Amino acid sequence: MSTTPVESWAVDLNTLGPVYPFVGIEVILVIAAVVFWIGWHVIQLKSESKAYEEDLRLLADPDAFERAYASGQKGAKD
Repeated sequence: MSTTPVESWAVDLNTLGPVYPFVGIEVILVIAAVVFWIGWHVIQLKSESKAYEEDLRLLADPDAFERAYASGQKGAKD
């Protein structure tokens, strides 16, 4: 099965032209990948900041910390 007009690789590749699909959209794909990458980091940063702030809020009360610690120790003994 062949996806290109190449029957044999024993030829001068300069005469064949492109030998892979989607020729010409490399720049678009790189831009899309960079946008996705930066977007993922922004979403991840927001998510982790939200979780961190929630943890800080829950642990601001010393009694809540003691209750969480005690429940963790109780679960470890079971």
